[in-house]
Parts: sequence; structure tokens; C-alpha cells
Amino acid sequence: MLPIQLQSLANTVANYLGVAVGGCSNVSFIYNWQHKHLEPGSLYDPRTLNTDCIEPRFIILSEEESGSLWYFIKGHILMEATACNIFDHIMQLYEIDFNDNGVFHLETLTKCREALSSMSLELKTLLTIMSSYMHQNKILLKHWPYIQQLVMLPLYDGMSGIQNCWLFALSYVTNAEQSKNGEVKIEEEAVWTHLLPHQTALMLKFKERSKHLTMLCKHLNDDEIFTLYENFIGGVITWRAIHRSRASQFTSILPDSFETTLPTDFFNLKRLQKVWDNRINDFVKLKSAVRGVRS
Repeated sequence: MLPIQLQSLANTVANYLGVAVGGCSNVSFIYNWQHKHLEPGSLYDPRTLNTDCIEPRFIILSEEESGSLWYFIKGHILMEATACNIFDHIMQLYEIDFNDNGVFHLETLTKCREALSSMSLELKTLLTIMSSYMHQNKILLKHWPYIQQLVMLPLYDGMSGIQNCWLFALSYVTNAEQSKNGEVKIEEEAVWTHLLPHQTALMLKFKERSKHLTMLCKHLNDDEIFTLYENFIGGVITWRAIHRSRASQFTSILPDSFETTLPTDFFNLKRLQKVWDNRINDFVKLKSAVRGVRS
């Protein structure tokens, strides 16, 4: 079980902000980190976080399983930090002064190229982290049920964290059609209910401006921007495919008697794979649609 202090902290923060406690074990693990060279409470830049300076603060399993948990926690911390960087570049795109007449100034094009290029580089970093840390050579399959037992907490029925914000922003910045899959919609609605007010306002702002980047690709004969845009979508598809592969490996070995506070079918592998496949297909369709715009 997670230290009761961490549960109390989550409740205190949620009550102060006037929102529900959002998240899952992954988010609780993200809270559980420290910087080797900074005192608690110090200001830091996510771009400075790397494998050499961060480490889990509490290892809350036995010595045998603690190594696997260490990789699981550190991988999530690094992915969260990288997601912050991606989110920064998405913000750069939304701060660009687009217009509706199909005329784009050189400064606008330069900013688009820089933001898309940086997003793609950070996404490659995210792929490397997931491939390196979320791997059965680092997180041993025999230890996975013990890690998942840590989900035995007061029910967290939505996820929070910058990774979810950048995924929503990503859907808007690429103008991806909202998924029609019922399971995906249920999970997305759960996320929305746990976004903080400023996060909700930001996502709505993104949604309002979602047409602009697609319009840029449609009206502008700029092969570099189009290629960067298409490659980024391809990177997202790869990221989701790796997530599906890694998560399927671990979920498949959970025992039938596994207990959790989550809904009884939450860890049903077929259900999860259906959700993951639909999310991948949403972006595959988007990539095809983007190509259609240029044809």
C-alpha cells in the first residue's frame, strides 16, 4: 500500500482546489520522486530532469520487487517530464497568430517549423523512455502483480497529469476527430471530470483553435511543414502501439484472483486492447485524412 501520507496529501490538495481526487497508481507514483541536487519545494525546469538527477523517494515493496518498481516509477517520471516539454511546444503552436484568409507570414511558418520539429524530437525521447523502462527485462513479469496490488487505494476514477493534458491538446492541435468508440469516450469523460479549472479552460481554448494547423497544411504549399506534421502523427501512432504492446504483456499475466478497487473488468485484456486499438485507429485515419488534404 502507498504511505497514508500520500493519500492524505492528495485529498488535501483536491479539497483545497475544489475538485475530486484524480488519477491512478501511476499518478501517485509520479508524486513519489526526488531530485538528487534540489531541496523539496525548490523551483525547477522540467527540461533539466534526466536519468542522472531524479530517483524515486520511497520504495514501498519488498527488496525483491523493489528493483522492478524503481524502473516503473522512474520511467513514468521521465515520461511526465518529457510530456511537459511536448506540451510547451504545443503551447507555442497555439500562441502563433493564425488568420482565416490562408495567408501565412514568414515568421508564422518559421515558428510552426520550429514547434513541430521540437515536438517530434521530444516524442522520440518519449518513445525511447517507454521502450527502455517499460520492458520486461527491467520490470520483471513475476513482480508485476505486486506492483498492481498498489492500486488497492480509494478508487481513482480518472487520470490527471500533464501526459493526459498533452494527449488532449495533441488531439486538438492535429484536429483529430473525437473517438466514437464507447470505451474510449467513457475514459476521456473520466479525465475531463478530474481536470483542474485552469486545465479545463486551456483545453477548451485549444479546442476552439483546433482548425488552424490543419488549415495551414491545407492552404500552404510547404512540404517541410507538412512532412513534420505527418511524421509527428506517425510518431504518436508508434507511441500508442508500443504502449499497447508493453501493457498487454503485463496485463496478460495478472492472476484471475487479482483484487482491485477498480471495476471488475478494468484489467480485462480484450477490453483494454479494444480501447488501445481504437485510439491507434483514430490517428491512422487522421494521417490518411491529412494526406488526402494534400492530394
